[in-house]
Amino acid sequence: MGTDKLSTAATDGSLFVSDIDSATCAFCAFGSGLAVGDRIKIYDEKTVFGRKTRERDVQVTAVKLFRSTARQITLDLKMITDEEATKIADDNDLTVQILLDHRAGNPNFDPKRPPVVVYFKPSD
Repeated sequence: MGTDKLSTAATDGSLFVSDIDSATCAFCAFGSGLAVGDRIKIYDEKTVFGRKTRERDVQVTAVKLFRSTARQITLDLKMITDEEATKIADDNDLTVQILLDHRAGNPNFDPKRPPVVVYFKPSD
């Protein structure tokens, strides 16, 4: 799987995040096959004298359907706050504008594979 942050589809049981120590969710622009209770790995890349990949085992706590109207974001058809949108963007090394722009009608949107936000917690 490549490191394209918008294509983290969790097809190999791992998700890219900006920081494994603080991230609580991952934006999957093209959906995922994950379900609550799944155990997966999250990873990031930190630059300390070159690239260093770090990973962490986590358990999926929620998978929420993501929708954007270009002005508002909803998860499971419930509007989210600006703070929640910022947290999702920060956890995924994206901007809120990128999240807002990922909507039906844009060339990078695949209606057959709707985007989701995967929430997780460290595995026991």
